[in-house]
Amino acid sequence: MALSLIVSGLLLLLPQSFSLLSLLERSYDVRKRVYVTLARTVALEVVVLGVMAVKYLGAENLSMCWEDAMASGMYRQLVAFFFIVVLANFLGETVRMFAYQV
Repeated sequence: MALSLIVSGLLLLLPQSFSLLSLLERSYDVRKRVYVTLARTVALEVVVLGVMAVKYLGAENLSMCWEDAMASGMYRQLVAFFFIVVLANFLGETVRMFAYQV
């Protein structure tokens, strides 16, 4: 479960850092910045899925086939990502509410 939380945190934070990185690249074309950020985010997702596939394909656990192991890992990842997004949204809105409550 710890791996799922780490990967979910990275998938939540890295796209924002990609957007900030695109601002520093001195490209004034907004469309180009959006496409580059989108390509980086998709590449990140593909790498994560590839690492998960390699992890479950290389496992020597014969009690479960690799498809079931990968499906359970992806489900675990989805649940962890959902809870992280909900928690981040709740904390962000709470901080924003207290910051603008003057």
